[in-house]
Amino acid sequence: MELKRTIAPSVTLDEIYWRCCKRWVREILENGRYGQLVPVGDHEALARAMLEALDDPDNPCDKETRIKRAMEFSVNKAVSKYLEVLLGVKGESS
Repeated sequence: MELKRTIAPSVTLDEIYWRCCKRWVREILENGRYGQLVPVGDHEALARAMLEALDDPDNPCDKETRIKRAMEFSVNKAVSKYLEVLLGVKGESS
């Protein structure tokens, strides 16, 4: 899942990432706290979620909250965590 530079409200097809990354999307979006998850194949649910995101971009959370959450998954933080886990090296976590 790529981070959108606009930090727009998120609507994600749950199964696409679920198959390859198991809990990854649910974990990042905290089961809908930071964006909606819709089942693959449910076109109506996808359309509703997209319209809701367009109608109320601060639902389920505001832009600043989404930016903070997105930064938790920055490349630097990911690399730092890998180095820490694999090599025991504490890196910069920004």
